[in-house]
Amino acid sequence: MNKDNIALWLKERFCKACKVATNQIESTDSISSFGIDSVVLVTIAVDLEEFLGKEIDPTIFYEFDTIEALSIYLLEEILN
Repeated sequence: MNKDNIALWLKERFCKACKVATNQIESTDSISSFGIDSVVLVTIAVDLEEFLGKEIDPTIFYEFDTIEALSIYLLEEILN
């Protein structure tokens, strides 16, 4: 598992939630700009827990507001 795998997984989930093509979201875009409500973020967090095999607090999406920043945090702090 590396940062790019995590970022790609997140990007795919956010694109699916936003109903947009993967080329419409960049890893440096603000997650808050995606217009996703908290219910969807909780669902993504649950899926992320399954993907990583680690417990994830849904508030993480507010603390790390880009896919890039979130991917780095997940790799360095959650998976290590």
